Amino acid sequence: MAAYNVFRLVGFLPLCFFLAHLDYHLAAGTPEHLLWLCNLSNLLLAFGLFFQLPVLIRIAALWMIPGIPLWLWDMSRTGDAPLSTFLSHMGGTGVAIIALAKVRANQNMFLYAWVYGFVVQVICRLITPPELNVNVAFQIYPGFDRIFHNYWHYWIFSASLAAVVLWLLSIILNKIFPNQKQDEYGKYYAEIA
Repeated sequence: MAAYNVFRLVGFLPLCFFLAHLDYHLAAGTPEHLLWLCNLSNLLLAFGLFFQLPVLIRIAALWMIPGIPLWLWDMSRTGDAPLSTFLSHMGGTGVAIIALAKVRANQNMFLYAWVYGFVVQVICRLITPPELNVNVAFQIYPGFDRIFHNYWHYWIFSASLAAVVLWLLSIILNKIFPNQKQDEYGKYYAEIA
């Protein structure tokens, strides 16, 4: 029972990372930037840990891990690097990997993650200003405009690429953190999580 409570308490870390980044963006007058999938995934991870919902932990991990290189690329392009962004991205990803080691992976987790990303992007398209382009909900990400001249062609490409990356990552994570245990005869059986 004590391990269960400690695991739930770990949820305060991604919640604090999210709140620190919220404070930064409120002070900067850009609260819409909290809707980026990486930032929201900290909140999702916290809820998954608090309420012992493995599906939320898995979704958060799937978006945070590939978010690291995208975040580094974006930081090098914009020069915007507050401490809270390091906590949100590096700290959140670290907690997500530790939590994934406990709840284990699932082969179909990429489907849930892709749907989550799609829903967040639609919400961003509905409630954020187009000039912020949160989760590339309005326009082609800078640099890709040399390849794509139509946003919807770019969107189909990026949505498909996201699906492939999430699928490959779920395969890799399922190999590292399989949701199976071996019985005394050497056969694997799925754990209920």
